[in-house]
Amino acid sequence: PTAGGGHTPADATLSEALLTVRKRKYLIAAIASLGLIYGYYKGTTQPRLYQAAGTIEIRTGSSQQFRVNGTTGYGSASSSLSTQVAIIKSDTVLLTVARDLDLPNNGAFTGYHGPNLHLSLDDLNVRQSTLNAMNGSIGVNVVPKTDLVQITCQTLDPKLSADIVNRLIREFIQRDLQSSYEATQRVSDFLSLQLRD
Repeated sequence: PTAGGGHTPADATLSEALLTVRKRKYLIAAIASLGLIYGYYKGTTQPRLYQAAGTIEIRTGSSQQFRVNGTTGYGSASSSLSTQVAIIKSDTVLLTVARDLDLPNNGAFTGYHGPNLHLSLDDLNVRQSTLNAMNGSIGVNVVPKTDLVQITCQTLDPKLSADIVNRLIREFIQRDLQSSYEATQRVSDFLSLQLRD
């Protein structure tokens, strides 16, 4: 037994802490109130961000559809999807969308609401800052265990977010069709040469 009525040092420390809290309850209440007021202020003054999403199915190609190559390597479909995701996120595709929608001069995209500066994507600094902003606001992700790719965009305007997602999908489809056409044209030219010989 300890002297002092059986109190342990832990009891003394806890009672001292409670006594300190009671003494400073107004200070603690003031700090908590200031924290709540600051949180409310930040919550109401932050700009609203709107997110749009679109999903596209990317087929892995006719060689796998009809099993022409005979080997089914593990991860080949996922690597194909990763390649397609990289194409969607490529600077070329992003710049085409930025030009179509004039993103450097769009206040809902840049957050700038001053006088119109008529910025051009031909300027290297404008191009790089636009690409950085697009990479920060656009997400391209493969839906697990599917051939689906989800594209999301977050801006200050819901219509602009939807326009960017739709343009990205349209640009990707157009590039895919163009590359398929060019590949078919090359095969056709090769076969024409072979038939002449």
